[in-house]
Amino acid sequence: MWGSIVEEDRVYDLSGKYELLMDEIPCSVDVPPVDYPLSMQLPGTTAQQKLGTYNESRESGFFTEKYPFAGQIWLRRVITLSREQAGKKHCFLTLERTRVTEVWINGEKIGSENSLCTPHVYDLSRHLAERRTGAFAHRKIRGHQIHPGLLLHGFLELSYV
Repeated sequence: MWGSIVEEDRVYDLSGKYELLMDEIPCSVDVPPVDYPLSMQLPGTTAQQKLGTYNESRESGFFTEKYPFAGQIWLRRVITLSREQAGKKHCFLTLERTRVTEVWINGEKIGSENSLCTPHVYDLSRHLAERRTGAFAHRKIRGHQIHPGLLLHGFLELSYV
């Protein structure tokens, strides 16, 4: 399972189809876009889903990406919480095994993290307290100077306390 909402003994799967915008270097989108012209299935990678331009060259000494991409991607999905979830005191989003991320809820930036080694934890409590439905936007930033490949195998967990 790629991502989940964990509430006591219940787990809600967050894997599935996400709206997608690929913003190549030099990146020009700094806030969640209005239009997301593509979609992708998570978990997965942009290369697995043949998103980007096919690379006909074959490198020696390192892996060749079939569909390389340098820039940032925006992912969006609307999440509807149950009444019980919306009524919880605390709500945390955890992203693991990822690069630079930013999280936005309903157009408001929640925060950003940049560690490849430690989980990115976002406190969504006050942003989801008054609403049961929220547009969750997630920006992943990368370039060839970091690690090649835009891996989206990372673990995403939404937990309520």
